[in-house]
Amino acid sequence: MNNSRTREELFLFRDLAKTNMTEFEQLISISIGAVGKIVYDPQFTVIYCSEGISKLIGVDFIGSGERYFSSSQFIHDDDREYVYQEIGKYVNSKEPFSLKYRLKCSKGKEAWVQAKGIFLDELYEDKDPIMYMVYTDITPLVEANERLEQEIQRYQIFTEFVQECFFDYEIGYDSLMFYGSDVNDKNDQENWYNIWRINKRLILEHFYQNNHHLDNDLEVDLIDKSKCWCHFRAKGIYNTYHDLVRIVGTMKNIQSEKERESRRKEYEEKLKNKAHYDHMTGLLNRFACETIVNQVLDEGLENVTGVVIDVDNFKEINDLHGHYIGDQVLIKIGELFQKYCRSDDIAARLGGDEFFLMFLGLMQQDTIRARLQTMHQEIHNIARELKLKVPVSVSMGVTKIYSTDKTFDDIYVRADETMYQAKLSGKNTLICFNEE
Repeated sequence: MNNSRTREELFLFRDLAKTNMTEFEQLISISIGAVGKIVYDPQFTVIYCSEGISKLIGVDFIGSGERYFSSSQFIHDDDREYVYQEIGKYVNSKEPFSLKYRLKCSKGKEAWVQAKGIFLDELYEDKDPIMYMVYTDITPLVEANERLEQEIQRYQIFTEFVQECFFDYEIGYDSLMFYGSDVNDKNDQENWYNIWRINKRLILEHFYQNNHHLDNDLEVDLIDKSKCWCHFRAKGIYNTYHDLVRIVGTMKNIQSEKERESRRKEYEEKLKNKAHYDHMTGLLNRFACETIVNQVLDEGLENVTGVVIDVDNFKEINDLHGHYIGDQVLIKIGELFQKYCRSDDIAARLGGDEFFLMFLGLMQQDTIRARLQTMHQEIHNIARELKLKVPVSVSMGVTKIYSTDKTFDDIYVRADETMYQAKLSGKNTLICFNEE
């Protein structure tokens, strides 16, 4: 019911009351709605009321024949003064009014109501104004709004602990909301809004090309015409007609990470020129690996994972097929690691049949585990490719990096112990370090 319609109906109430008061009051008493004829006094004395009010409060006023009773006792204690003062503003104007407050119902329950009313041109006992009131139970709506507000607050609290910008874009209304610790002040919000506004078409085109999710590093345009690297993770939400209606995800400024990656690549190139790569597999050798890992630890990067990998029964492969075939197995394993590691990750051969991987930032633990399991499965194919008589498998020990880790050895010892547990568990498996 809109406000203009309610206003007209309240005026109609008053006009009907003027023409045939007795008949109208009888109509009120049997109305299915919550309607009452009430005196504007401190007791809010009820002259007549419908059965709807009895049902709302949980007290049978109609059946008991009770009249001229105080209804203020049913107004919530904290709202009573507010209701009296607010309604009092309309006594002289005779204009319709509307307000929301709480009622005290039977069995200790409370109900939120939207009360709409209008004053009549008559007085109770020649002193107090009389009004008609129409009550609507809005308790479910208020409770739903409270739950929604709590959900929003909970969502905002979660995002404050994550160093990313969360966004929610509603396509139909071109409405964009940002959350998170990266949008705490006005300048941050403006920066993210500008990044979205300038690059919105690029992101929408990605989803309109039947891509249901986005997980990429994108070099985006800034308002000052410069460039900036951002990592986008997002998913599309579709209606029952399979139309894209929302995009929800995260954006993170990774310009500093890209700059570190660039410096690291330059450093790796220098190492390569000094023969710091393993000549067989093309991976970093142990010295280069330790040097770069120590540099990563000095930079204090977050979300870093280390993995020690050892080929199972490698001596048996060498004994059955010779060292040349053994070398081919190592080369193929190295190729797999290069295939599944990103440009800023670290892949090294530590010596013999032992390897080390380090995944840097952004990637979720579930993603890392899935990637390692994919590598693990593809390593099994090497035996078929080289026509070996024995299977090829590896044992993996995985550990995240802690703030207390200062050198490569701190990580290696923990991951190596975990890898050894994988060996004891029957080999050909992956085990993650349990800090407990």
